[in-house]
Amino acid sequence: MRLHLWIVLLVISASAHAGRSRPSLKIVTSNFENLFDATHDIGKRDYTYLPLVVKEAMPEAKAFCETLGGFFRVECFTLDWTHEVVERKVERISDIMTKVFAPQMPDVVVVQEVENMNALSMVARAMGSRYQAVLIEGPDERGIDTGFITSLPILKTKLHEFPTQSGRPTRGILEMTVKAHRKKITIFANHWPSQSNPDADRMTAGETLLKLARAAKRSSDLVILAGDFNTALDDVQNALDTFILPDFYDAEAEARSLGVPFAALASYSHRGVWHSLDHIFVMKGSRLVKQSDFTNVSIFTDNGRLIENYEFRGQQESRPLRYQPTTGLGFSDHLPVALELKLK
Repeated sequence: MRLHLWIVLLVISASAHAGRSRPSLKIVTSNFENLFDATHDIGKRDYTYLPLVVKEAMPEAKAFCETLGGFFRVECFTLDWTHEVVERKVERISDIMTKVFAPQMPDVVVVQEVENMNALSMVARAMGSRYQAVLIEGPDERGIDTGFITSLPILKTKLHEFPTQSGRPTRGILEMTVKAHRKKITIFANHWPSQSNPDADRMTAGETLLKLARAAKRSSDLVILAGDFNTALDDVQNALDTFILPDFYDAEAEARSLGVPFAALASYSHRGVWHSLDHIFVMKGSRLVKQSDFTNVSIFTDNGRLIENYEFRGQQESRPLRYQPTTGLGFSDHLPVALELKLK
């Protein structure tokens, strides 16, 4: 009888172990496109994203708007970026972030284009009490920063700045180490210099990031790079090819090679051409992951509601639908990229 009981217990234990799913890390990278908080930060050129009543009483705001051209000039003079508009945008962002892994929630959101801790904390609070915001103010002239929203315990944060060819300050690389499933995971948030900057600036960013990642690998179980890398395929000097891809898996590229279907051609569209500017890179060599693990990667479109059709040079094209302050529709000029990574 006692032997029979032991056999039953062993069978139950084995069945439970076989049915136990591998722990996972759910990460989203998302460009929030100009998430400003409607309050002027001294020393920053955030004048476009202020209430009209404030701009009209602020001579330096008018002077700044005069320096702009085309669409940006009109937007600067006419956009009424009130606290109510910000609150609606925050609610919209929270709604989208909640849907990406629905019914589950992300462990980490890597954020680009957020003004400050106040704006980012508004989103974190809207996502739920277990989330906290991470942001270290950088030198960008408009005040744009990168950040994190996470539900995981935070072990370390640090901002790393790097120079540009023009000498103008740019967004730094934000490092965060968290604890997940008894493992140390280091994630770097990126928003590299845009395509209006020379390739050399992105090369500097790539070289800086690779050094940081290799240093982090010595004390972390897993290293991940995420964000808006602003690197096009036709960059003559391609920082991703030179510095990043030799050491990292590109989650989207790996998933496509495995036949994973995507809801969009890429995360960003410019003049009718889609580009993969937003990436999640996972460092090679970690025993926690292998190349075949990249089966749960997505570009989130909310069943197509985050994409709009438009006409460009007589052709019907498509692009991400920017957030519309008057209607509350849309989200950003970038689509969120998500990865659920099974860990060993």
